[in-house]
Amino acid sequence: MKVFLDKIARLSSVREIRLQDFHGESLYVYTQNGTNASAHGAWQPIIESLDAPESAHFIFENGRFLLFKLVFGNLIIGLRDDHHLRTIQDGCMSVREKLQDDTIRKNVLLRMFSENRKTLKPQFINTLQSVAGPEVAAVLIPFLDSPAGRSAAGDDRAAAAICWVLGHCRSRDALDALNAYLHKLDDTEPDSEAGKAARIAVAQLELDIPGDGIAGRSVLEEAVSTPAAKQPAPEPEELTPEEIEIRKLVGQGEKDRAISKIMDSIRNYAAQKDFTRAEKFRQLLISTDSMALREIITAAEIIEEEKSASLSDTLLATWDDLIQVLSLEEFSALYHATKPRNTMTEEIIAEQGDFLSRLFFVNSGRVQLYTTRNGRDLPFKTVEEGEVFGADSFFDISVWTVSAKSLGANLSVLKWSRLAALKSDYPALQNNLLEFCMRFRNDHVHFRRPASSRRRYERKKLAGRATMEVLDDRGRDTGQVARGDLLDISQGGLSFVLRFHKKEYATDLLGRDIKVIVRPDNATSPLQKVGQVKAVRCYDFVGNDYSVHVEFDSILGSSEVAQAAATKQGG
Repeated sequence: MKVFLDKIARLSSVREIRLQDFHGESLYVYTQNGTNASAHGAWQPIIESLDAPESAHFIFENGRFLLFKLVFGNLIIGLRDDHHLRTIQDGCMSVREKLQDDTIRKNVLLRMFSENRKTLKPQFINTLQSVAGPEVAAVLIPFLDSPAGRSAAGDDRAAAAICWVLGHCRSRDALDALNAYLHKLDDTEPDSEAGKAARIAVAQLELDIPGDGIAGRSVLEEAVSTPAAKQPAPEPEELTPEEIEIRKLVGQGEKDRAISKIMDSIRNYAAQKDFTRAEKFRQLLISTDSMALREIITAAEIIEEEKSASLSDTLLATWDDLIQVLSLEEFSALYHATKPRNTMTEEIIAEQGDFLSRLFFVNSGRVQLYTTRNGRDLPFKTVEEGEVFGADSFFDISVWTVSAKSLGANLSVLKWSRLAALKSDYPALQNNLLEFCMRFRNDHVHFRRPASSRRRYERKKLAGRATMEVLDDRGRDTGQVARGDLLDISQGGLSFVLRFHKKEYATDLLGRDIKVIVRPDNATSPLQKVGQVKAVRCYDFVGNDYSVHVEFDSILGSSEVAQAAATKQGG
């Protein structure tokens, strides 16, 4: 960023540059010889009065000013004439777009931090929170209790800012460093601003970092995410000859040659439409030299251009309705996260009762959806090109309530893990895709007919608590227990609400055998049953609550259901 600002400053038209955070504190200031800079803090009231615009153009008696909102602050450029106006506008807009990339933004901020580490202003340190992670922690930890960190602001505000950012880094090293820092402060300044920030940061990290006795996941999440039998450690990934050569060059100190080899690999794999390998080498580039910003930006552009070029006019026409919901960039990322699957006529894609968390996109051809009842297949819907199926089990985490048979179709298949991996770069993608898929939910009139209802037994609302224990593959108790609030009960099963920190943990519960102890509010004795989890559905997006739906291994008597669901008298 400083390199870019220094280049802009060399233009004869520029008289002043100010980069400031969103609170008005200066991160970079330049004034041309013989000119007076605008007063510190003068811009903040103007920006706030305009409701923080993305960009603005001002003409005052002392000249023209340009304003650009970046991801970590506002850039103000004062001009003495319009000779380089277009060049500056194009350059600033390009930088703003590049800074949307998390990796580029992180590298820019870390480089700015390195260039300004002698002053270590708290407002500058705080900008690192938006890219907090292990790399940021590694840079900040050495300054946690250094003289520079304590003296930069005249008090301990810089150290407090470092603690605050470390609390968002999800790093074991950050947690250890903060605990050591607190140990020192307890003997000297236990009530300092930095001490308070460090204690808050430690509490945050203990919630965020799973394992080793740290409360990052609930007892149930540990249970359902741990196989009953210990699995062998995965084999280390075998390196390709080009990766071996690149690592050898790095080890010999020939980093420039290594970077050149990496860029060649990225170009080759992107041209071959092997974007997984292209992205792998882009990550190798970042780990080799995280400050090689020009190459990192170029690599991202190469991959994105090849991705866009791989989208045929036919494909774009087929998914025009989806592109109206997503941006073209989101669609490109989504499409390349899927795997192609060509199916033969009569090929079974999914069967009723399967545990299959996949979303299917029909690029061409057709797919028949049907149910099986009394040994007969009952077709009810044909999915055409440009439509999706499987959304019920994909978003709600449930078994397939229908079967799917190809009538000759070319499909793209999306796994939940691939969609989740896109969240950091495309935060709105998941919700927008869900909105599109709602058009194709399996709510056909067939399912509203009493004779073919999927609910075999009447459900009754139920108030009280449920205690659930996950069973191993042999039906034995694992000792892993969770408790939730009851929702309803029937002869065939029941449902209750549990809280999960992540959807992946809820997904792991699907298909597991459990023992559940039901304690209705009105009951004098609990009811105990064994069953299988058939669905886990989002119950409350804000609170991360999920409803767990269990099918009993043997049905209850109607009198037992009536007794459990009976309304307490006099209440």
